[in-house]
Amino acid sequence: MPHSKLVLISGGREVGGVQAFASGLSQGFERLNIAARVVSNSGWWAQRKYWRDPTVLKILSTTSVFLAPFMCNTICVAHGFPRIDGQGLTKTLGVLASLKVAERWSKLVAVSHYVSTHLGAVFGIRCSGVVHNPLSDAFYLQSAESAERSLITYVGRLHSVKNIDRLLPAALELLDEDPSLTLMLVGDGPELPHLKHICGASARVKFTGSLTALEVQALLTRTRVFFSGCETEALGIAYLEALSQGCAVVMPLSGGGLELSPNEVGQSIFTFPLSFDKEQILRCFRLANKRTEYGAPNLDRFRAEQVARQYLELSQKSPRHP
Repeated sequence: MPHSKLVLISGGREVGGVQAFASGLSQGFERLNIAARVVSNSGWWAQRKYWRDPTVLKILSTTSVFLAPFMCNTICVAHGFPRIDGQGLTKTLGVLASLKVAERWSKLVAVSHYVSTHLGAVFGIRCSGVVHNPLSDAFYLQSAESAERSLITYVGRLHSVKNIDRLLPAALELLDEDPSLTLMLVGDGPELPHLKHICGASARVKFTGSLTALEVQALLTRTRVFFSGCETEALGIAYLEALSQGCAVVMPLSGGGLELSPNEVGQSIFTFPLSFDKEQILRCFRLANKRTEYGAPNLDRFRAEQVARQYLELSQKSPRHP
């Protein structure tokens, strides 16, 4: 396979994690002196002159994966696996169909071994490799050390699959135990009214809505404990962001987040069982709250250029199909 002269990455009008993935990966290729463009799903037709060009690498996500049969030198990305309770039956079937297309007509990459294992074992979809997502430059800008840490923070979609409501009772009890703490819930979503109801009128619980990457980074430098509760998290970029800023992380003993920094489990990562037992969760919160050192683990392997290099290496391997 010829060395790529240009990389096209889908995600220009995607939202949330896929958009951040596309922009971060684009920056990584640029640092390797390879031109890169982020293309919206509707913008792929304008790039059709590159579809069959073997020197142009195409990286496809979500619905753009269905274009893979018409292209060469293509890598498709599985950002997770579908859940009927989170996406509904119709979208779940659509996601599985797109991954079957990707497996047949491209090299399919999973963002974690956790995702790759489930796609293979549960859905019979085999991945060509695993490449973790890049961490945004904003989270490499400043030292993780901070003079003041007084926040318990969640960052992400306010959706039922995140199980925030199952962690809030323990978080609120920790607030009662430690008057110096404030609980911050960052993001928007359908669970917002329910979560506000659980928290009541406490002045020490704040809902911020969505924030920019730089705003999140600044918030995390003041965060003592970061938490989330999705038991099928594909990778957990929010966990990675929190670790980069020296936060202690409370998370389920499941999901791709366990791959981020295994040596930190029990040190800066505290896990609770999938029973979501309140006392076990509260124990994790208490242990995380006792930490006094806020240095970040080495996360250089998540830099955009390192992740881009892995995609280039995968593109040089023999294709999975004729």
